[in-house]
Amino acid sequence: MWSSPTFEVDPHGAVTLAKNARIRDVAVYDGKIEYDMFYQTNDFGSPDTVNYGEAGGQNTGGRRVAFVGDSFAAGQGGHDWFSKLRGSLQASKSSSLIYNFSLPGASVSHFEKTLRSVSEKLEFTDIVLCAISDDFLRTYWKPVERNGIIYFCTDPEMKGDASSEVATVIGKDASELEILDHVKAVEVRHQQEAGERQQRMSRGQTAWSGAGRLLKRSRFLHWVDGRRRIFIHQQKEREKEIDLAPLMSIKALFPNARIALFHLPQKDEVISGRYDRELQKRVEFLGMTYIPALHKYHWDRSMFHVKDSHPNDAGYDKISEVVKEWLIELDKTTTLSTV
Repeated sequence: MWSSPTFEVDPHGAVTLAKNARIRDVAVYDGKIEYDMFYQTNDFGSPDTVNYGEAGGQNTGGRRVAFVGDSFAAGQGGHDWFSKLRGSLQASKSSSLIYNFSLPGASVSHFEKTLRSVSEKLEFTDIVLCAISDDFLRTYWKPVERNGIIYFCTDPEMKGDASSEVATVIGKDASELEILDHVKAVEVRHQQEAGERQQRMSRGQTAWSGAGRLLKRSRFLHWVDGRRRIFIHQQKEREKEIDLAPLMSIKALFPNARIALFHLPQKDEVISGRYDRELQKRVEFLGMTYIPALHKYHWDRSMFHVKDSHPNDAGYDKISEVVKEWLIELDKTTTLSTV
C-alpha cells in the first residue's frame, strides 16, 4: 500500500516517485504489518534527501556516480540506506558525488528511460545498475491510479485491471487499525471480483458444453491442444530469456562512462546460494563491469523480512556497506570521463 500521489511520468517515459514528497509504504501479511516506512523524495523524484539540482554544480573534479535500480536500490521495506552511504563516503574523505534514480518495481527498460532523461540535466562519470535478477524479466509499465487502486499498466490503452493491480492507496497518517481495516476491505473486494470472474467462466463453459463433447475427439481439438502446448513451451522459454536490449542502449548512450552492474541478491537466492539468472558473461560481453554481490560478500536470511521478499534494516545496512567498499576502490583509480 502506498500513499498518494505516488508516481510521475516524464515525456521520455521515465517513471519516478512523486517529486519533493513524503510517500508512505506499508506491507501487511496475515493481518500483521510487516513494515511501515516512508520515502523522502527530492526534486528529481528520487528516493533521496539531497536535491540534485542544487548538488549538480558541486564536486566538479571528482566522480559523479549515478545509481539506478528497483525497490532494493530505492530502499523499500527498510531505512534510508543511500543517505547512510553518502555519510560514510564523506567520513572516509571520498570525492564521489552520488545520485539515486531508483524506482520500486522497475525493470531494466525503466533504467534506460530514466538515465536517458536525467542525462539531459546532469553529467556522470560512472553509472551503477543496482539490479536483481527479476529486473530482467519485468516488462516496462506506466503507473495509473484510479479509485484508490494503483496499477502498473503494460498495455498502450492504460486500462488497468486485476492483473495489473499492484497496490491500494492509504492515508499518510492512517493508524494501524485503519490500515488493517483497509486490508480487510481490499480482501473482500478481491474475493467478490474472483467470484464474479468464476461465474462468467462457468456460464461460458455451460454454453459450450454440448459442442465440447462433440469436439473432444476431433482432429481440430487435437490440433488446438498441440498449439496450446507449443505456446506454453514458448512462454516458459521466454521466461528464461534475459532482455539485454536496454543495457545495450545504456552503453550506446554513455560510451565514455564506466558502467557497472551490481547484482544484488534476492531473498531466495541468498537461501539457495546461487543466482536465478546468470548475467556475468552477457554483461561483460557488453563492456560493463559485473559485481556478483551474492558471491563477493556475505549475506544471510536474517537480512530480509520474514514474509516479505525485501531487505530489512540489516539488509540495507549490508547494501550500504558493500557499495561503499566498492566505491572506495573506484576512488583509487585516476582516470575520469564525464558524460
